[in-house]
Amino acid sequence: MGGACCSEEANGGQDIQTIDSQDEKLLFDTQAMFEAGQSSLNSSDTKQEGPLGDDVIGDWITERGRYSVMRGVNGELTFNEQCSKTHILSGVLVQAGEWWQTEIKNKLEGDKVYGYLRVKVEGAGLRTSFKKLTPNAAWDKNGFFARRV
Repeated sequence: MGGACCSEEANGGQDIQTIDSQDEKLLFDTQAMFEAGQSSLNSSDTKQEGPLGDDVIGDWITERGRYSVMRGVNGELTFNEQCSKTHILSGVLVQAGEWWQTEIKNKLEGDKVYGYLRVKVEGAGLRTSFKKLTPNAAWDKNGFFARRV
């Protein structure tokens, strides 16, 4: 899911990712994002403030692309990602334990089911995991750490 990604050696050997997303070039340090995600696993400051789900609302970026989570007019949380000119993915997130999950559909293919997505709060970011639309598919074990844009 998401934009094109390539690894570049820069800044003294740090792993820097470049993403071309909707005509923008974004650079970020994936090692720092990984460490932020790992250090937040033991964080106890994940208390929910405000309406349920407000902590996942916003614009997010991973090493694979950029997406947004918004609250719809009926209060539901919606996931949206424009991957390419042929893929605009969306879904309504439903809480399932600590995760928010959705069936992802491609709006440009008549809402054809693309796969399944889940996100959960992890420190100052989100952990994103995808599951393909195939029989017996499993959730991606590691997923991606998303930081707020």
